[in-house]
Amino acid sequence: MFLLLIISQLTQAQSNGSKIISVDTSSSGGENSQLKNTLRPMIDSTQIMLNLEELPESANNSVKKLNVRRMDVKNLLRGLGREYDLNMIVDNDIKQRATVRLSNLPAMEAVVHICEEYGLQISQSGQVFRIGKYTPPKPKKKPRIPDITRTDSLLTFDLKGNELKNVVRRVSEITGENIVIRNGVSGRVSGFLQDVPFQQGMNTILKNSGFIIREREGIYTVDRSGRSMSKNGEDNGKSFWVNVNDGLISMDVTKAKIPALIREIAFQTNVNLINYELPQGRITAKTTDLTLEETLAYLFRGTNVTYRKENDIYIIGDKSTSGIATNELIELQHIRADVAIGLIPQSIIQGATVKVVKEQNGLMVIGTNDIILELKSFIEEIDHPTPQILIEALVVDLKSTDLFELGATLGYSQQPDSGFASGTFATFMEDGLTIQGDGPSANSLFEIDGDLFGINNLGVLPDDFYYRINALSQEGVMNVRSRPQISTLNGHKASIEIGTTQYYILKSSTPLKSQQDVVVQEDERFETIEANVSLEITPWVSASGGVTTEIHPEFNTPVGDLNSDVPPTIQSRVLDSTVRLKDGETIVLGGLIQEKKIRNLNKVPILGDIPLLGKLFTNRSTDKQKSELVIFLTPHVFYGDDSDSRRWRELREDLDVDIEK
Repeated sequence: MFLLLIISQLTQAQSNGSKIISVDTSSSGGENSQLKNTLRPMIDSTQIMLNLEELPESANNSVKKLNVRRMDVKNLLRGLGREYDLNMIVDNDIKQRATVRLSNLPAMEAVVHICEEYGLQISQSGQVFRIGKYTPPKPKKKPRIPDITRTDSLLTFDLKGNELKNVVRRVSEITGENIVIRNGVSGRVSGFLQDVPFQQGMNTILKNSGFIIREREGIYTVDRSGRSMSKNGEDNGKSFWVNVNDGLISMDVTKAKIPALIREIAFQTNVNLINYELPQGRITAKTTDLTLEETLAYLFRGTNVTYRKENDIYIIGDKSTSGIATNELIELQHIRADVAIGLIPQSIIQGATVKVVKEQNGLMVIGTNDIILELKSFIEEIDHPTPQILIEALVVDLKSTDLFELGATLGYSQQPDSGFASGTFATFMEDGLTIQGDGPSANSLFEIDGDLFGINNLGVLPDDFYYRINALSQEGVMNVRSRPQISTLNGHKASIEIGTTQYYILKSSTPLKSQQDVVVQEDERFETIEANVSLEITPWVSASGGVTTEIHPEFNTPVGDLNSDVPPTIQSRVLDSTVRLKDGETIVLGGLIQEKKIRNLNKVPILGDIPLLGKLFTNRSTDKQKSELVIFLTPHVFYGDDSDSRRWRELREDLDVDIEK
């Protein structure tokens, strides 16, 4: 068979100008172990791939002489396979021509030499040998060691497109820090930094190349930063960055899948998460320092998915899932729970049950976590200390009195009071002059032959005569009607009322007609009338600290003496005003004026009625009274902070109130 092949090749070779010099197809068996020793140094991992333990016995058949020139290699190999009973599959793409002269060597060795000489690859699969073109593998480039050096505890970076994994390995080697790269994260790092601490240097150099490094329990993890890259290393305009620091979550994501985002959050927070259902879709968000509960609430907003926390496990599922609802007591710090529940919009608590717990001043909420979180956020907005306002009021009745008194009091035998002293003397008082004396002292002024004011010889007065001359001018009296101090909460009305209740008898007659005559029935009953001093104040504190105050003072005063038989006359003075004050500022409200004039006449009986001469025995006085009601108001605002104690003490000292009490 091989001879026929050689003759065929000879004919083809002659047509091409080449010829076969000699060939000997005789064969003989040999030692297989010797062949193994011969082939073992020739085996290469990429070109000559033989399993010496599975070589067939025919591979050791000896080729006595092989001498060909410019013969087609694939036909030469196929001829050797047929002649020496070797199972060979030769690739048709082999185009080389061979000039070979071999003698006295095993057939398998001859095949291996031909493959090596003409750049062919031979591989073995069991008892079958495959021969084809050989393409040498490209030599692997040795990774360039990143230029990172350490001096004391400072690092110097000089990186020019170095592989991230090589940079991390080099830093870990020279610093001894444990650094790992998140699965699927790769890229190149560039930048130059000189003499920087480890953490500062790694944060800066990695962030500059689109990476971030996090530390947990002494192990650093390198991850991709906010911008994601395509396979060729270009920015694709999307971001997927999540970072957890001290339990607070920050993220910057663009069109990120919600399930992937939740998995990333769970990985970094290291929480136990059970997902029965996750919302599908994508989200674009940029948040900073949110709690896990707040982050989940935002991710699930507008969906039918919610979560429940049981101990340290977060269970995520559809709102209709049995057992997904939870309950929580929201305690209020400043406002009353029964007031707060009336302020909650129905849109927030729709689908939940909210009950007031008076003993705890709280709201018990039964519902999904998204409702509870939204309700807590609303409560935080309204649960602030309510300002307390102390209104310091001073109500003064200013009486402007013009009193003029001029007259003389004369008497005989009985002196007007026990304090009337003998002799004549004058008393100068702050508001007038009083001159008094007796008969002997007056006689000395009108002695015989004497002359007083051009009058002489008036006679002699008895010893038991007395006289008193008054010259008095008086005006101005201030009466403090009340000094209330009222405390109330912001927006609540405070009032104080002081006064008396006057009773009087009301008589009524009712005619009753009988068959024969008319009978009058008389009834008597007690009626009451109030004579009170009241003050109502309603303050509001604005955000700027100003106090808007509604004031309603009312003063009802009886006129004259009280008589149970006659209803008393009540004089009323009422004021309504709305003013705006600052904390500690005083405002004066006035204008409630009342005026009256009183004339008094004092005279000596009988003598005072004598025409003309009676004026000497008469004392007249005129009293004009004008009163104005003036109100002084000063608000003091307390916010329930640390300065309240000091401000209370200072105020009580100003008001002269015993602090110990």
